[in-house]
Amino acid sequence: MTALLEPVVSVRGDEPAVVDARGATSWRALDARVTRLVHALRSRGLTSGDRIVAMLGNQSEIVELSVACAHGGWVLVPLNWHWVAREIAYVIDDAGAAAVVVDERWAEVMGEALSRADGAGLRARLLVGDSALDGFAGFDAYEALLASGVEDPITDAEKGGPMFYTSGTTGDPKGVRSALTTVGGPPEMFALMAHSFGPIIDITPIGPHTPPGDTASVQLVCGPLYHSAQWVFAMFALYCGATIVLQHKFDAAGLLDLVDEHGVTNLHLVPTQ
Repeated sequence: MTALLEPVVSVRGDEPAVVDARGATSWRALDARVTRLVHALRSRGLTSGDRIVAMLGNQSEIVELSVACAHGGWVLVPLNWHWVAREIAYVIDDAGAAAVVVDERWAEVMGEALSRADGAGLRARLLVGDSALDGFAGFDAYEALLASGVEDPITDAEKGGPMFYTSGTTGDPKGVRSALTTVGGPPEMFALMAHSFGPIIDITPIGPHTPPGDTASVQLVCGPLYHSAQWVFAMFALYCGATIVLQHKFDAAGLLDLVDEHGVTNLHLVPTQ
C-alpha cells in the first residue's frame, strides 16, 4: 500500500475515495492504481525531482497523479486547460517536463504545443480517455501504461508535490515553488500538513483508530484543480480520509444535485459561486 492512503484503506477500503463525472473509485482501487502508476512511470525512466505536466480536468486521474508524485519524488505541474498551444509549450520547456499527461478533450492543443516545444527531456506522453490514438502520434494510452505497472510495495517512497504556474498576465507564466513542491523526505509529510489543516476545513482525519461506524466527510470541489486552493481543499481532505466529489465546471443546479446525491458535508466555493 501507499504510505499516504494505507491508514484510510484499512478503515474505508471499499468506500468511495474519488467521485467524478464517470463514477466512483474506491480507496482500495485508488491505492492500487497509484502504486501501479509509480512503478510504471519509474519504468519509463522518471527519477527524483522530475516534472510531470498534466492537462486534466476535475477528474480522478489528477488525484491519482497527485498521490503518485507524493510517493515518487516528482513535481506535478497542473496546466490551465484554457491555455493555448504557445502557453503550454512555454511551460513544458520552462518546467523541463519529463512526462506529459493530457485528457482527450485537450489532446489536439497539447499535440500542437508539443510540436512547438523543445521537449528534449520528455520520456512519456500519455493520453487519458477512450479516443483512438491514431490521430495523436507519439502518445501512449494512460490506462495501458498504468496496467503495465506492478502492485509491489513502494519501498523507497520520496515526497514530491505540485508546482502551480501563475496565469501570466504580466508576462510569461511563472512556476511557484513552495513547501508543497519540495522534493525529499517521507510522503507522510503531506499527512502531517493535511491533518494540521483538517480543523480549518472542518474535517477530522480518519485512521486506524477511528471508531467503527464513524461517518466520513464528503468534500465537493467545483473549482479547477490547476489552482492551488482547490488542489489543497481536494488533496488535503483526501489525505484526511474524506471522499472527494469533483465537479469539472461549476454549475449551481448541478452542484446542488451532487450535494444531495453524495451526502456532501463540505464545500469549497469562491464568493461568486
